[in-house]
Amino acid sequence: MDIDEALHEIGLPSIAGSIFEQMEIAEEEINQAKVENPGKENELFNAFTLLRPAIPRMTDPLYHLHCKEILKRVALGGDTRPPTKAERLQFLMDASLKAPPKNDAAVLQWQLFTDLFGEEKKRYILGIAKDVSEPHETYPGATNDINTDLIRWLTQDWRKL
Repeated sequence: MDIDEALHEIGLPSIAGSIFEQMEIAEEEINQAKVENPGKENELFNAFTLLRPAIPRMTDPLYHLHCKEILKRVALGGDTRPPTKAERLQFLMDASLKAPPKNDAAVLQWQLFTDLFGEEKKRYILGIAKDVSEPHETYPGATNDINTDLIRWLTQDWRKL
């Protein structure tokens, strides 16, 4: 019996499984960050609890990127409280499942996606989704306004060493 089957047997299905998966990802990213940042091993080891995302159910690729960003902040002595780009993107993705995003939110979503995954992946998605075009801001700075609000809403005051 594997861990998922055992958790299902006692009534703790996928949410507990996803917690264990996130713990594994966090440990992998901490170990990688220790290699990339010699002399910061202690701070990075102690950063494990900071890797809990503001968004409870985060996709694995975004969670990897979230961990990398938080650990980079720790290694550089930066502020770990503001949301990562991955948290902001996950928030916008989750919101888009409830209602289609307004144009400016869609622009911010594309910007965050491109920052995290690169221009090539964005062009790939635009290439396979023929009915999707890249959105544009309704006024200059509109995405900055939304991003500022997201940062304020998703900042985690507990997330500090």
